Amino acid sequence: MNRALLTLCSTLSSGLVHGDESARINAGPFSVVVPSPWEKGVIVEKIPLNPTYTAKEWASITSHAGKPQLTDVNGVKVEIPFAPMSMWVNRPQHWAIRFPKLVVTGQEFDINEAREGTAPQILIHKSAEWGAASVSGRIDAADGKATMRRLRRALDNMDPEGAQIFFYDDFCAMKKPLKFRGGSGYRFLTQSSMEPSILERGRLEYVFVGMSDDNTCQIIATFPVDLPGLPDGTEGAEHLGFSSSRYPELLKGISTYQQKARKWLAANYRNITPSLAELDAMMQSLDARTWR
Repeated sequence: MNRALLTLCSTLSSGLVHGDESARINAGPFSVVVPSPWEKGVIVEKIPLNPTYTAKEWASITSHAGKPQLTDVNGVKVEIPFAPMSMWVNRPQHWAIRFPKLVVTGQEFDINEAREGTAPQILIHKSAEWGAASVSGRIDAADGKATMRRLRRALDNMDPEGAQIFFYDDFCAMKKPLKFRGGSGYRFLTQSSMEPSILERGRLEYVFVGMSDDNTCQIIATFPVDLPGLPDGTEGAEHLGFSSSRYPELLKGISTYQQKARKWLAANYRNITPSLAELDAMMQSLDARTWR
């Protein structure tokens, strides 16, 4: 979900981290400053609202016969006869700034995968549409205001020292508050997984989640990072005495492993590429004051 630069001095300081050569990338009314090499091949898109259901599907759902089933979808209580399948692609209208140059070495950038999942990118959403609009596509002003308040409460109630953050229920480490021009948020390192697993090279991500001060914009930035010393994911690979191939042992000791992993990352983060300093400076240079 946002913290960035408040003054020209902030922009200049980010330039010092990035080096003498930097570039400002514009995305509609928004912009961000990046090291010049990152700008090569950058893709800027405005993506329309893509709800979970089409109008026809929603009409069928809301008119079905029989006793309604109440289900929570993106924080909205809806009556449906079956469980929804909201995916990464089902989201509000948003501006996307995608960075093909920042894929992890050995991996390739795929625009279709970027639109359907995490990738080296900054996504600036119209936050009001995370509620009912992202379910049925129907825009409702009252629901939009309630959605923005809910997102703001979630952001304000984050524990800066806690392990979990917002909708990220997986491993989180190196959490840090950041400010940008017009808002604030948190950055952290994470590795999403359907089940407990050890950290693996090529799967660790830098994530920033935040909001504009007026609550109209929600920012989610995801950047894969490389860190030598992590196992490569081969069968039997170990990290800090644990292995995903010994799943019962890992499952039983997952809390212990994650505590060790956070300490290990804190001791080794200086070897991460792109560096946390560069990525933080980029997010702090973001200008996202209001949705328009």
